[in-house]
Amino acid sequence: SLKTILIYFWILPTLLTFIFWPGALIKINIFKAYGLYVYKVFQIKEEYSNVFSFDTLLPIYILLLVFFVLLLISIIYLLKNKSLSLWPIGSFKLCFILGISYSIFMVPFNLTHTYMIPGLFLASIPVLEKLNEDVFEKWLTKTLEFILIGSISIGYFQLISNNIEGKLSDDFPGKESLNNLSAIMSNNKISIYSDAGHVLKFYLPDLTNRINEISLIKRSTNSQPTKYKIFTRDEQKYSEITNKNLQKPSLILVREDYKNIITNLEFNCKSIKIDGLLGSACLVEK
Repeated sequence: SLKTILIYFWILPTLLTFIFWPGALIKINIFKAYGLYVYKVFQIKEEYSNVFSFDTLLPIYILLLVFFVLLLISIIYLLKNKSLSLWPIGSFKLCFILGISYSIFMVPFNLTHTYMIPGLFLASIPVLEKLNEDVFEKWLTKTLEFILIGSISIGYFQLISNNIEGKLSDDFPGKESLNNLSAIMSNNKISIYSDAGHVLKFYLPDLTNRINEISLIKRSTNSQPTKYKIFTRDEQKYSEITNKNLQKPSLILVREDYKNIITNLEFNCKSIKIDGLLGSACLVEK
């Protein structure tokens, strides 16, 4: 009923949000957060310029395949029951509509799979419930279950093989490399530009002013063979690191997941080996 929908989908979530995150309503932080994302998409285009590229889309949608299968099942269910019209609206349709709407709004920000998971999960909750109610013929239910298991397996192997942009690489830069990096910087007055630079700043606080964080790595659009651009960020403004504005001499450090960019930067950077470094490095000389 409409009363139940209002209680469980609007009143109760609003109450829980107010209890556990009062700033979301009192200081309208929840709106500020989404407003910042919209601002970044339209005003800070570097970060989200690759969202619709094939290299970004393919691994993300492979990971989300199980949710798309569930959405397909929900559409089959709605067609079977001839209930594609929005009214009367029940909990099944509302979950589906809200989940799909949220996922669509997240598409411009979809740099990783995590942006769309909340919406897709919400849209798929009633589908899992319906699969236990024998709404389909037994053979179709079994087939759909096998497809779901296959989709989960494909997503799992994609997660493991691609390591999701280094999110599983927690050991960088490697404790054994810290003394070597400190010695290199102290003896040569060298600067460092590093992927996950905040980690280096934490372990080498005395050298923080010479450590610059690489906040964005993106492919050059018109280069053959493929070249990469790297950016620093200051108060939401991205600045490309080029041969002209680079502080020289400098070390460029990246996690192992990004090792291929070292030899494919748009400026000359000589690959070097640093003992203990769990990643790759190159040197830009004077």
